[in-house]
Amino acid sequence: IALVTIQIIVILVAIYAISMLARGDSTYAQKLIIFFLIAGIIHNIGYILELVSTCRADVIFAIRIEYLGSCFIPYLYMMFIRHYCKRPERRLMETIFAVCGLLSLVMVWTDEWHHLFYKEVRFVQTGAYPHLELEHEIGFYLYLFFSVISPWAISMFVLIKAMVTEKRKKKRNILSIICGLTITALVVMFLCVLDVFPNGYDATPMVLL
Repeated sequence: IALVTIQIIVILVAIYAISMLARGDSTYAQKLIIFFLIAGIIHNIGYILELVSTCRADVIFAIRIEYLGSCFIPYLYMMFIRHYCKRPERRLMETIFAVCGLLSLVMVWTDEWHHLFYKEVRFVQTGAYPHLELEHEIGFYLYLFFSVISPWAISMFVLIKAMVTEKRKKKRNILSIICGLTITALVVMFLCVLDVFPNGYDATPMVLL
C-alpha cells in the first residue's frame, strides 16, 4: 500500500504540473515538458498496475503499459535539453531515436510471438510484491542502447557543455540544478539495475518524474 501511495502522489504532482504548463499558449519547450510528464505518468500508472498484480498475465500487461511511457522518456528529455541549451536540430538523429522507441514498444507488446525482447519470463512471488524475473534478448539491448543510454548520454553531454560555455551566472546555476537532477535520476536507475533497492522495488518511474 505504501509503494502504491507514493506512486499515486507522484502522478498527482505531475498532473498538477501539466495543468500549470498548459495554461495559455505553450512554448515549444513547455510542450516537450508536457509530453515528457505524460510519458512519465503512463510509466508510473503501469508500475502501479505491476505493484497490485497477482498473476503472470497481469504483470506482463502492466509492464507493457510501462513501456508506453518509458520508451519515450529519455528521447523527450533529450529533445527538451537540446532545445533549452539552444543546440541545432538533428532531424535524422531525432527520427532514429523516435523510430527505435516505437519499434521497442511494438516488440514488447508482441514478444510472445517472436521472443526478440525477452528470452524467458518467470513469475515469482518473492520480495515486496509478485513480479517477473526476465531474461533479455537482442531487442531489449537495442532498446537499451537507442532508447535509454544514447538519449541520456547526449543530454548529459549537452548539459555539461552548456554549463562550461555559459557566461551568465543565473543560466549557469539553472543548468547546474538540471544537471544535478539528471545525474540523480541516472544514479537511481543504475542502482535499480544492480538490484540495490530491497525486495525488487523499482524507483525509476518515480525519479523520472
